[in-house]
Amino acid sequence: MCESQKIRYIHYMEHPDVAGVLACGCVCAGNMEGNISAARERDSLMISRASKRSRWLYRKWRESQKGNEWIEVDGYRVTVFQRAGRWNGVVSSDSENFKQFSRRAYPTSSAAKLAAFDLITKLLAKRQVSS
Repeated sequence: MCESQKIRYIHYMEHPDVAGVLACGCVCAGNMEGNISAARERDSLMISRASKRSRWLYRKWRESQKGNEWIEVDGYRVTVFQRAGRWNGVVSSDSENFKQFSRRAYPTSSAAKLAAFDLITKLLAKRQVSS
């Protein structure tokens, strides 16, 4: 908005009276919505998620009897496996009676693991909204 600040985490703002979407930083987003604390909270969540995602591949992944890598985190179990030279994954939760296989195959196990992280992030956000 002010075109004078480098923005690391972008807040996308929409308004029914304005065409398109405006990409801005935390302070401008807070000023536009009239709630700087809400903008700072969103900014904090984005920073936290980016940090967790950067560490995700380096967590302690275990190996199943079949040789597949797996991990349990936040009530979800992630398993990545190779099929036909590509990598797939499954995210499941017994307590939520949930199981979802990756919709696409990935070129590396790391890409499949990061896709699982992104899914878990969405599931946790949905869980937070509904509670």
